[in-house]
Amino acid sequence: MNERGLQRLPDFLVIGQEDWDEVERRNQLLVAALAGRNRAARFLFAELPRTWGRVRPRQVAERVFAVRSVRPLPDRFRLGARLNDRLEARQLRRALARVAIERPALWTQDPRASSLVPRLPLERVVYDLTDDWAAFEADPRRRAAVQRRIETLARRADLVLACSRPLEEQARAWAARVEYVPNAVEPPGPVEPVALGLPRPVLGYAGTLHDARLDVDLVCAAAELRPGWSFALLGPDLLTPASRERLYARANVHHIGTVPHARVRDHLAAFDVCLIPHRDTEFTRSLDPLKRYEYLAAGRPVVEATDAEMLVAGAERDLAEDSPERAAERRAAVAGQTWEARAARIEIALGVEEAAAAPRPDVSVVVVSRDTRGLLERCLEAVRGQRGVDVETIVVDNASSDGSADLVAERFPEVQLVRMRDNAGFARANNLAFGRCRGELVLLLNSDAFLSPGALAELVAGARRHARAAAVGPRLLNADGTLQRSAWPFPRPGRAALEALALHRPLRRLGLLEDLGTWRHDEERAVEFLVGACLLVRREALAEVGGFDERFWLYGEEADLCRRLAARGWEVVLVPAAECVHVGGASSAGSSWTRLHWFYRGQKTFLRKHSRRGAWPLARAALLVGSLARARWRVAAVALDPRL
Repeated sequence: MNERGLQRLPDFLVIGQEDWDEVERRNQLLVAALAGRNRAARFLFAELPRTWGRVRPRQVAERVFAVRSVRPLPDRFRLGARLNDRLEARQLRRALARVAIERPALWTQDPRASSLVPRLPLERVVYDLTDDWAAFEADPRRRAAVQRRIETLARRADLVLACSRPLEEQARAWAARVEYVPNAVEPPGPVEPVALGLPRPVLGYAGTLHDARLDVDLVCAAAELRPGWSFALLGPDLLTPASRERLYARANVHHIGTVPHARVRDHLAAFDVCLIPHRDTEFTRSLDPLKRYEYLAAGRPVVEATDAEMLVAGAERDLAEDSPERAAERRAAVAGQTWEARAARIEIALGVEEAAAAPRPDVSVVVVSRDTRGLLERCLEAVRGQRGVDVETIVVDNASSDGSADLVAERFPEVQLVRMRDNAGFARANNLAFGRCRGELVLLLNSDAFLSPGALAELVAGARRHARAAAVGPRLLNADGTLQRSAWPFPRPGRAALEALALHRPLRRLGLLEDLGTWRHDEERAVEFLVGACLLVRREALAEVGGFDERFWLYGEEADLCRRLAARGWEVVLVPAAECVHVGGASSAGSSWTRLHWFYRGQKTFLRKHSRRGAWPLARAALLVGSLARARWRVAAVALDPRL
């Protein structure tokens, strides 16, 4: 469960060491499994940076996006690396905003990410420790530098996933939480062996061809011992020119290219024996070879050796003893070791578990209150009087001094009461309540808002009519029964300037601006955002965006919530058949200047978050000019306040 009490997998920024391509390594396979299991989560996959080019996310799978950042300066110089880090972090922040990911968790296996972590808006850090990258380095200075990055990242991480037992042992010296999550494989299934056209038997290797892993001398020696056998190498060729020349000088050694991950098993089925001819180094001893799982899932015999004669002898034994029964045993050995199972294990480690089966209410009503005793009593009586809907009610008392909390405890024993020791603000108090909600729908209700009879049932019916509506709201009324406008367009710098200068009214009359200001709110329709005094929201949608942004203290949080929901394809719908009386301003009691201050503080936060740089200064200047021209002195005082 995340820190806001919303039981779902967070969105992820994935900083990998490869591109999102058809080869599909551990990063991609785990992301695909997690995305398939968690329909609300989004993923931004950061590919290997380049030195120039356009930085724009592209969609590579459902709810998965990839982006390639630019690091134009040489990383070998300290100043260049630092400037590159700043530039890359900025590019990643922009890319996250483009795909509607606000505060992701970081998933990385790359030690270089340790220098990006402080520059990114991260909810948590997951370090997937797949290799001993320090041992990979031959140069002692580079090795020490990489080791420092590994340890820094492990200590900063909220969770370290160790791919092998040696890596797990290492990680426990640095990290507080370590989970052993080895590699995996797709479930064994039917295969169609590819015709390789090579003399039998065929001994095959599948994986990246790299001098740090592949023992080229071993393969050459084995090929010389058995010149009548074929040695087939499948995967990207990253060998040095010298190794490549030496290896392919053998007539019976063949590089058969690179194929999409989905076709790998068809090629493995064409091998008579599968090989793991790795060099024996500190680096390779830390590995959990993904190819071993692939080989077994294909039902092929596996020979792992560091000596050519032992490799040949093992292959001869397996060729002589292999049978359909043994192939079935190999498939069975990895039948449960799937990426789906690994994803489930990671979810548990992150605290994302299915809630225990129990009767759930239709609606969880959340009321945040501060010093509104009389109004709160009337609000809860109205909730208690709703019929046709199964309800649970949660009240968060924001450190009231008027006995509000005691009233709830005495008069409404069915209500879950949360007593705050300090005023946490509206957004944070609601987020705390969301973690207690069990209903499919969550009603955000101000303590000075009173549901009319049957209003909640109408809202629930409206939510069920509009499958893509994340939120539905009623027609709000003032205390005297007149309309209180609750549907508004999102704050924008241009519109804010027009309203400050009183130019919006003539533009409405000319039809150049949407006329929500005179709309009677008597039609069921989608709008940009609704006032949050009474708002019925799907719990899954709240979880998807992570609840309210706690940077909003009192005003603007509902506009921000609706803006983030819209970015993910949700709608907000007004349901006028439901009505609610809203007094307004009760929990923000104080001078009109104070309320104006917090209102425009919310506008400032919204514009800085969702508009281009300079949007708030433009809106503030227009606010000052317009308020002076219209003799609105309190507004002018707020616009001039340096604390705004």
